[in-house]
Amino acid sequence: MLENITLSADERLIRKARKKAQQEHTTLTSQFRQWLESYTGIDTNPDDYQSSMEYMSYAKPEKQYSRDELKEKKFACNILTNSGFPHTVNDFLPA
Repeated sequence: MLENITLSADERLIRKARKKAQQEHTTLTSQFRQWLESYTGIDTNPDDYQSSMEYMSYAKPEKQYSRDELKEKKFACNILTNSGFPHTVNDFLPA
């Protein structure tokens, strides 16, 4: 069961937080719930599809990749991963 609470904060911070949440395609309420779970030490179950999707709701692809592009990126990722080369996701995204 969800319980409503009232919080007080500087209105400037609330506006900035709402704007940031909107840019991340989420809501301030969703972000607060995630923070509350983290703060209290309650982990979301990674096997739970819905909670996983909510947790990652901020991530949106900038473009739709073709099948060939995805294969190419997967191949490059496998080569770098197997070679021990340090890398990040950004290494595989277009500049």
